[in-house]
Amino acid sequence: MRGLPNRTPFNLLAITAVSLLLNSCNVYSPLNSPSGDEQILSAARACLDQADYSGALVLYQKLSSNYSNTVASESAYAILDENGADFGAIASSFGKSPNGKGLSALANAMILGAGETRRLALYQAYQKAALITGNPTLQGFVKFMASIALAAEMLAENAGADSIMSYSDLAEGGSSCTTTACGLGQASCNAATGGKFSTSVFAGLDAAQPTGTNPSLDQLYSAITQAVSGLSAMGAAGGTSSSFTHLLGTDGLPSVGTMQAACFRATLIAQGIGG
Repeated sequence: MRGLPNRTPFNLLAITAVSLLLNSCNVYSPLNSPSGDEQILSAARACLDQADYSGALVLYQKLSSNYSNTVASESAYAILDENGADFGAIASSFGKSPNGKGLSALANAMILGAGETRRLALYQAYQKAALITGNPTLQGFVKFMASIALAAEMLAENAGADSIMSYSDLAEGGSSCTTTACGLGQASCNAATGGKFSTSVFAGLDAAQPTGTNPSLDQLYSAITQAVSGLSAMGAAGGTSSSFTHLLGTDGLPSVGTMQAACFRATLIAQGIGG
């Protein structure tokens, strides 16, 4: 028994080392090769906890087809996390303002690093929703999260040189661009000087990638439309859903004509985008 006290610290160290290996995120280590879906899933989630998103994605792809919904949803979360649109950022932005002001807050948080590369990465997260089967609520949640992140990203790309979104980034007249002014063809609702949104036609997120050096108003419209669709699939209450529906206005796709583009800008401003 005299040897027991000397062995106990070693045992504790060994147990601690094994625990660290099982929970570490070095997926390339020969000492840390999880096998079986449960171990792989635990390791993937450990990667997410440690902000090792690429490591998490590698592990998710190793899960069997039995975990197809988990692969799709949690891979989407990893992409969102990596690109500044994690749960915390979205919850913080929309917690008190589930409307345009909330979307503006998220966009402002994503201005650093905004651009086509990140837009296309977030689109990959959006595509994960289509891979989820038999669980419309989960599918709707992933669609909403990715779509609203895409919308915020596009708005972030349009922010001015001061790196803060403002009404004047959307329309020439800033807050003087109203839904009444746009219908009268007033110049206040013209595209902002230096604004990056184009009015080119876009087929929609389910049909095409939101490519281009700069985003288009149609791409933004489509992202918000899909966010509303995700909320509907989740069974969101009318008030929450309508807050996002109101962002779309009543004039249809911005690419239809000059008035539609102007009124979409006016609607965004009226709902607090840029304020």
